[in-house]
Amino acid sequence: MRSHMLEEITEGSTVCLVPPYPNTKGPGSSKMTVFYNPNMEFARDITVGVLSAILDKRRKLKILDGMAATGIRGIRIKKEVSNRFELVLNDVNPNAIKLIKKNLDLNNIQARIEQKNLNELLASEVFDYIDIDPFGSAVEFLDMGFQAIKRNGILGITTTDTSALCGAAPKVCIRRYLAHAENNYMCHEIGLRIFVGYVARCAAKFDRAIKPILCFSADHYFRIFVRVENGAKKADNTLSYLGYGKYNRQTGEIRTLMNYEHGAFGPLWLGTLFDVDALSRIEIRENFNTKKRLSKYLEIWKEEANAEALFYDTNELGKVFHCSPPPLERVLSSIRMLGYYAVHTHISPNGFKTNAPVQHIKSVYEMLNMK
Repeated sequence: MRSHMLEEITEGSTVCLVPPYPNTKGPGSSKMTVFYNPNMEFARDITVGVLSAILDKRRKLKILDGMAATGIRGIRIKKEVSNRFELVLNDVNPNAIKLIKKNLDLNNIQARIEQKNLNELLASEVFDYIDIDPFGSAVEFLDMGFQAIKRNGILGITTTDTSALCGAAPKVCIRRYLAHAENNYMCHEIGLRIFVGYVARCAAKFDRAIKPILCFSADHYFRIFVRVENGAKKADNTLSYLGYGKYNRQTGEIRTLMNYEHGAFGPLWLGTLFDVDALSRIEIRENFNTKKRLSKYLEIWKEEANAEALFYDTNELGKVFHCSPPPLERVLSSIRMLGYYAVHTHISPNGFKTNAPVQHIKSVYEMLNMK
C-alpha cells in the first residue's frame, strides 16, 4: 500500500498510518485493503485501560494480537501498557503485514510479525494475553484460543455478529451458539450473555474455567475480557452460572431460570459480567479520545456489577402497564424507598436492574402517574 494513500491518526499516545475509511457507524467494510474501523477506538481505549489494570507490567508477558490489521491495538498495548511485553502481531493479509511494519517503525516499537491463519498460530505456541477481534463471529477461534492461553492468562474477544446473538437471525444463533435468542428490548444483554455462556462452555471442554473481568455491549459489537483458570472442578463451577431467561410480555415480568422452560431463551451466562476490583483500578487517561464516554460507562459498570441478569425498560413497562413512563431517576428512587436495589445498566439509557417484583414496580408507576 502506497504511503500517500494512508492517513495518520493518533489514539492515546500512539500514532498510526491507516487506510482511508468510510465515515459511517457500524462494523466497517471487509473489502478494505487493510481493515481499520475508527468506531472501535472506544474498545481499544478500554483494552489499554483494562490491561494496564490487571497485567503485571514488570514481567515479560507474551501478548498476541491475533488479527492485527494495521497493528494499532497491539502497538498501543506495548507502547501504553508496558514496553517489557513480548508482542506478536499476526495477520493473514500481506498488505496488513506491510502496514504493520510501517507502524512499528513509526512508534519505535519492536514486535514479532506473523502471517498465518490464526488457528495455525494458536496451535503452535502459548500466550499470556490473546486478543481475538475478527470481522463477524469469533466462534471458529475459541477452541484453539483456550488451548493457547496460559494458566491465569487473559482472553480479549470481540464479536460483531449481533444479528444472530440478538435474535434477528435465530437459526444462525442456534447453529453457531447452540442457543435460543430473543429479539426484544433486552436483546443486547441476552446476546451478550449468550456469547459469554458459549465461551464458558468452550472453556469447559478443556477442563478450563473463565472469570469475567469486563463484558460489555457497545455500538455494533460485544467485547469481553475473561481470565482463564485450569481444573475440572473450576470448569464445573463455571457451568453452574449457566441458565435461561424468560419474559412475560403481558405482565412485564422477567425471570432467570436454572433449567429450561418452554418459551425461555438461552443458555445464558447468569453470573456477573464485571470484576469490581479490576474496574476500580482502570485509569481513564487524558489522552484517550473517548475518555468522556469511557468515564460514563465505567461508573455504570461498577453500579450494575452485582445486579441480577436482565433488566427492565421504562418505556416497555409503560406499554405493559398502560400508563406514561415516569422519568428513570424517579423510578429508581421510588423502588429504593421500598427497600429494593435499583441501578442503571449500560445496555440501555432507559433500562434499570432491580430485585423488586414486577407488581411493586407497577405500583411505583401508578403512584408516580398520580402526581
